[in-house]
Amino acid sequence: MTGYTELRAALAAGPTDGPWRWEFDAHNLRVHLVGGCPRYDLTIMDFVRWGMSGATVRMRDSSDGNLMYKLHERQDWIEPFPGREHHKHWCANVVHPDMRMIAAADPATIGRLLAERDALREALTEVLAILPVCPQNTGIVGIEARYNAAVVGARAALSKINNGRTS
Repeated sequence: MTGYTELRAALAAGPTDGPWRWEFDAHNLRVHLVGGCPRYDLTIMDFVRWGMSGATVRMRDSSDGNLMYKLHERQDWIEPFPGREHHKHWCANVVHPDMRMIAAADPATIGRLLAERDALREALTEVLAILPVCPQNTGIVGIEARYNAAVVGARAALSKINNGRTS
């Protein structure tokens, strides 16, 4: 997944706003994924009985008054995998925006993102530690202002990372 293509596409598809969390309700025998703004006011996904021995997922449709639909009732949320159309009756892709987001945010992708973030933090820390003062009188118009703006931006980004706002 070079460049996090699937993750970027999932975000562009418009998943429910976060943060998300799983909630367990022992009294009503229910588990569901919630999110949205204000926090956790929308059920994103839950599960209901399907047949005698199974269950299906219900998903929220934000374009239809936030109503919940069983996945198998919404054929527009299901499509065959490319090149595997002959298996569509028993193995199909779910294209609901929230389901795409869950699938795209797999552990390997999140691990790579965190590793890249940590490497960038280390590199930015090193650069700011050894960064010389911008030389005067270079003859390049506006170089001091651009240099200083870049340093201020880099310090702000590093401060944001170190304060955990992007952890």
